[in-house]
Amino acid sequence: MPLLKNSDVLVTDVSSVMFQYLAVDRPMVLITNPSRHGVSHYDAEGIEWRWRDVGREVFDVRELAGAVSEALDNPALGAARRAHYRHQMFGRYTDGRASERIARKITELVL
Repeated sequence: MPLLKNSDVLVTDVSSVMFQYLAVDRPMVLITNPSRHGVSHYDAEGIEWRWRDVGREVFDVRELAGAVSEALDNPALGAARRAHYRHQMFGRYTDGRASERIARKITELVL
């Protein structure tokens, strides 16, 4: 998490880290394997595939440098879409105080 909090852009493939990165509201570049349909664990209905528009999707690695530069130059690009997904994922709990809420609930359960 410290690396995510200190980065300006996330470059990832189909990792769940993209959902964690939503919390910091910064641009993402998602590398998509053009051969994904031939992989046995590819699931087109999986959230990691349905939410690809959360960032800039790159299908050809030759586009990667340009996509990263664009994200760095214009971090607000795609902010509305990220906000939509962030709300879907976290609701109103994006204040960074989750551990405090968890500790409070545990304390309530113990007492």
